[in-house]
Amino acid sequence: IGGSWQPSQDAVRQLAQLGVTKEFAQQQIPQFVAYWRERNVPRHSWESKYIKEVWRQWQQAESTSHRRSREVSVTGEWQPSQDALDLLIVKGGINPNFVDDAVPEFILYWRDRGDVSSTWNSKFIQHVRRQWQFYTGMMEQDSMPRSMPAQWQPKESVYDVLQMANIDRHFAQQTIPEFVLYWQENGTPQASWSTKFLQYVKRQWARHNQPQSASGTDGKQQGSNSKGRIRDRNIIDALSDRSWAS
Repeated sequence: IGGSWQPSQDAVRQLAQLGVTKEFAQQQIPQFVAYWRERNVPRHSWESKYIKEVWRQWQQAESTSHRRSREVSVTGEWQPSQDALDLLIVKGGINPNFVDDAVPEFILYWRDRGDVSSTWNSKFIQHVRRQWQFYTGMMEQDSMPRSMPAQWQPKESVYDVLQMANIDRHFAQQTIPEFVLYWQENGTPQASWSTKFLQYVKRQWARHNQPQSASGTDGKQQGSNSKGRIRDRNIIDALSDRSWAS
């Protein structure tokens, strides 16, 4: 192929009929010529080769453009699709409340990162499945209900799950006194205090990062003593509701 090779008007028209713009077709000429000059391979028809190559490049560009047009950032109102929920709950056997409690932490992490994607549902499915696998492992280790001991501490595996959820370890550790106090006063034995604590931290993390509670309720909670904090209605709700931890 010659260094000054150019496609004919007929080749450009054929590409236009395929939806390829004239500008795009012309942009591919230097690369096409350089590539085949380096290989020094003779061709009977450079035109047909050029048309095929430009058409392939155009399809790739269109596919990339379409994918990017579907990429969005995560908003505070994001929710997993019904298909994603079916995969997790119906086919995966994951507790619906466990899935629901994973949404706020997922939103917070990806919103803070500022990423855009067209596959948020796939990311969420992976996010939940990894945590559920660790969670069920903890449940299998604990089977005998027992009362809350005064010096209770969560298992290290709890922090592993919280790390997967992108929840700060220090935040979790700060909630231990109020958690222990509540269940000592409540007196109800539980088979797995670690999973109960995991549930509690996930819900408190979601509340802690709600924009409307950035000042006020959370600030007051952090500034008061444990017995004062445990009487807060939000804390009581977080400790006593939901059904995936037991």
